[in-house]
Amino acid sequence: MNVLTTYAEKAYRDKLSSVATETHHENWLDFLPKTPGTFLDIGAASGRDANWFAERGWSVTAVESNRDWALMEESKGNIEWVRDELPNLLKLMVKPQYDVILVSDVWAQLDRTGQQQALLRLFGLMKHDGLLVINWTVPKSDGYSNTVDLVTLRKALIIESDDPISSDRIMFNAVFGSEKTTPDHTVDVEEAISSVV
Repeated sequence: MNVLTTYAEKAYRDKLSSVATETHHENWLDFLPKTPGTFLDIGAASGRDANWFAERGWSVTAVESNRDWALMEESKGNIEWVRDELPNLLKLMVKPQYDVILVSDVWAQLDRTGQQQALLRLFGLMKHDGLLVINWTVPKSDGYSNTVDLVTLRKALIIESDDPISSDRIMFNAVFGSEKTTPDHTVDVEEAISSVV
């Protein structure tokens, strides 16, 4: 790894850590169960969200594919760190199902087939009454082509907002959960699974 890459990653980590979890995820935190359970953080990066959930009594598994980031965060408290990546998450094959799964800023790195495979894998890791949130950002500039396959996510509640980390980006959250409703939308995970297959 060269010095510029290390500097850029540190700058991004610092920027990411400077925005509180409550601010970054305010669009979907109301969907959380009232009592803590199991939380899977995929694309855990700086560990900010994993730590936030652990501090609130959740049993946390944090997944990070970047070896340097994962090694750097292993020493932090009540969190199991796993080095793995989408779409297969092979190291999670024998893990229990999770109450809440968050996929942060890694979805757009997958091609359409990878996104479909990953979604099926994530549904398999999610408890029947669980919550799955996939977030990604895109530049605000005209002419940008979104690499996220919205057909794959068509059964999710899609929430759009300004990205609190970078003012020149837009953030999207795709929310799946069988018991989660909003005034205009009910998310049915069973129906969502059948729509991907």
